[in-house]
Amino acid sequence: MDDQEMQFADPAWQPSQQSAGNHPQLQEQHALPPPMNDPLYPQQQEQFGPPSQYEKVDTGGTSYETGYRGFNGYTNNSQQIGTSRPQLRKKRGPWAWIIVGIIILLLINGFAQANHSPPLSPPFYSNFDNRAPSIGDQISQSYNIGVHPTITIADPLGNINVQVDPNAHEVTIQANRQINGSQHDLNSNNLNDLQVNTVPSNNGDTLTVNVVDNTQPDLSSRSVDFVVTVPSSADLNLTTTSNDITVNGISGHMTLATDSGNINLSQATLTGESSLNTNSGSIEARQTTLGGHSIFKSDSGDVTFDGSLNSQGLYHFESNSGTVDVTLPNNSSFHTHATTNSGSIDSDFPEVKISSPDNNSTVATGDVGNAPSATLDIKTDSGTISIHQAQ
Repeated sequence: MDDQEMQFADPAWQPSQQSAGNHPQLQEQHALPPPMNDPLYPQQQEQFGPPSQYEKVDTGGTSYETGYRGFNGYTNNSQQIGTSRPQLRKKRGPWAWIIVGIIILLLINGFAQANHSPPLSPPFYSNFDNRAPSIGDQISQSYNIGVHPTITIADPLGNINVQVDPNAHEVTIQANRQINGSQHDLNSNNLNDLQVNTVPSNNGDTLTVNVVDNTQPDLSSRSVDFVVTVPSSADLNLTTTSNDITVNGISGHMTLATDSGNINLSQATLTGESSLNTNSGSIEARQTTLGGHSIFKSDSGDVTFDGSLNSQGLYHFESNSGTVDVTLPNNSSFHTHATTNSGSIDSDFPEVKISSPDNNSTVATGDVGNAPSATLDIKTDSGTISIHQAQ
């Protein structure tokens, strides 16, 4: 039977079983599905005929198997689905185990150091990052005071920070004591060797605080830092040796002195005769009002003032080798006299006239605004003087 006759063969016709003997491998294959969408072959969903249904028929050199050879791949795929190859688990590389080992060693080392460190309890001990060990504590005490108290603190060992609490009716003194050094230093010295003596007056008008250092002379480092909270109105007498003084929001008479530290004021009002003095540090006052007679003086540091002047006060700004920078509102009233031996002077106020009487010195004088006016005296030896108008 030729190809054309095959196309019109009876669907019930079965090929001869005799030819199957010549191709025994066809009997071992799974059944193949009938052609899809062929009107001569009724569709049977998910059903396959017996293996003999698609055996070879002698048609003059053309086999039924040849016409459906494409399905052999489908049959083979069905066999592969039933016997899928298991996935092999990927082995970990040696670097993963090396990283795990390093992490374990670091955890063991940290645990060992933690077990050999002194306990963190008051007074606390610290020995982080192989730094010198230290011990420290915090002392805090509050005192009832009058309406306008005077606070005096003499601290040769640390910073003094005074901040305002407008709702407070008492003064709070917080002292942070610390000793740094070798383990021998810690064994030879005690925090109680750093005495903080506080003496309030009976009427609450004054509070005096001082620090007495009884530690061994060869101790490498010790400090007592103060944080003081006061009402908005108070007079301050603060003295330290080589540390900083910071005052924020206080109104009153102030005497602030440090040897080599910095002095910083913000949102403060100075009344009466106030003075800020440092030898090698800087002085900076921001959003501050000056009244009465105020002196800002630094030997080798810069002096910066940004604020306003009471029109009936006397104000002196001086630095030996640093710069002096004064910024005032454009509606200020003052008479100025500024001199520098080897520096320069510049001013934003056109009323201030600058001249050079000789080859070295420079002088600036002028009257700004209307009377009454403040007196502004500025002096440097080798630094620059600047008088700015606030923007």
